[in-house]
Amino acid sequence: CEYGNIVLDQTKYVLSSNPINNDELNIELKTDANNVSNVNTYDIYFTYNNENYNVTGNVGVLTILPRRVEIEIKQECVYGETFVLNQEGYKSVSNEVVNGDELNLTLSSTVGSNLTPGSYLIYVVSNNENYEIVVNSATLEITKRPITFIVGNNESVYGENVEIQDTPYTAEGVVEG
Repeated sequence: CEYGNIVLDQTKYVLSSNPINNDELNIELKTDANNVSNVNTYDIYFTYNNENYNVTGNVGVLTILPRRVEIEIKQECVYGETFVLNQEGYKSVSNEVVNGDELNLTLSSTVGSNLTPGSYLIYVVSNNENYEIVVNSATLEITKRPITFIVGNNESVYGENVEIQDTPYTAEGVVEG
């Protein structure tokens, strides 16, 4: 079964012989595992309630498998800004995280400090053995820095040389460096 979803099917056992007179043995399968038990193997044992029988048997094994969670990561930065990878910057696209757990993901990228516009990979390491993390996409998008260049007005007298080098202008969005 999957982590966070423990259900024992009470019909999954075989008797080597049938009870007499349609007697009920009242067999109940049990385990010490529950919905918050970690990925591991656990014994499945049984109890019965009928004084006319001595029921013996073997112990079964319940294997709790990691819960599969698919995630997507898309982080953005504008060229020229300092980028810090947001460790919580992902979203689950299939299956929920259960039991109030944290996925404890570590995100990293090989992107250095001299970022140029483009798409870069983000790498994911999971530190929670109860989950199988499937990364559908993980990208860091560096977008081009928008700059608005505003040219002011200038004048020239008819018949004279047109001089525009002294025309006022401003540039919004320029970063020094």
